[in-house]
Amino acid sequence: MHPDETLGLAVNRRGTWVPSDSSGAGLVLTIDSATWVAHNRLVIARTFLTYPVTASGLPAELSGLPFPVVVPNCNRQGFITYSGIAAARYVVPVGVGATTLRFYDAAGAQLTNAQMSGGLFYFTCMYDAN
Repeated sequence: MHPDETLGLAVNRRGTWVPSDSSGAGLVLTIDSATWVAHNRLVIARTFLTYPVTASGLPAELSGLPFPVVVPNCNRQGFITYSGIAAARYVVPVGVGATTLRFYDAAGAQLTNAQMSGGLFYFTCMYDAN
């Protein structure tokens, strides 16, 4: 048995996950694809989704990552490969113990649901999991 398997995360596993709105706005996302792959403790989650049209000014946040983040302030990153919204630049898992992620602009400001409104997104995030 590989040492990481004792932590509950098998080597070279893959599956699907279900991103959902955790901003508090009760938004219903259109998910075209949401998959993950894990090698040892590194999880790579990929998603293709559409945000609903909304005027909600709450900070945009999604939950449902397949495993919680275990390393604070490093080894968690993400990028958006396509965005229907010019302001969206990157996506980052929130922090230790979390299964959520947030969207940010180029200046590092978290985007709101209204800024994500109606946008189509392809994104990938990577992080160390337990």
